[in-house]
Amino acid sequence: PGLERAAAHWTTWQKDLSWQKDLELAQKYGVSLIPFTSPQYPKRLLELPDHPILLYVLGMITPQDQRSIAIVGTRNASIYGNEMAEKIARDLAAAGFTIVSGLARGIDTSAHGGALEQGRTLAVIGSGLADIYPRENIPLAKNIAAHGALISEFSMKTPPDRQNFPQRNRIVSGMTMATLLIEAPIKSG
Repeated sequence: PGLERAAAHWTTWQKDLSWQKDLELAQKYGVSLIPFTSPQYPKRLLELPDHPILLYVLGMITPQDQRSIAIVGTRNASIYGNEMAEKIARDLAAAGFTIVSGLARGIDTSAHGGALEQGRTLAVIGSGLADIYPRENIPLAKNIAAHGALISEFSMKTPPDRQNFPQRNRIVSGMTMATLLIEAPIKSG
């Protein structure tokens, strides 16, 4: 399926030159582009029938990240929920697991923060890496990039549109061994 999707775009690349601007912006930000054919591409993602063709990565995905657990949940978490997300992430990171989450407010933010205290974390975002969302997590995103990685399948300037988040969620769950869901309402992502 990945090759078929790539082939569909093959005829348009000479007419639509937005890809050049995207590559220039990626280079400016220090972002690596990892195609699904690369040895650096997370192997578990290849099991998804609609795996991303290309990942934008700021930071580094390491072999250690194969041993990863997702911690996700509501943006409107209770104090207890945030404390538990942080503690569980810290304990799992100390045990050698990489914590994967989505950089959203609430549980995701707490999970990333806890993981950074003891180990690695990866943030899969629902926008381009030149448009970090939410804005208040930009300092956290920089810390994650320095001690893990920010990951997106979206071109550099893609805004954080609502339809991007379910796509982001499939990557979070697709690259991890398990998912811990904290305080998520029934209609959450």
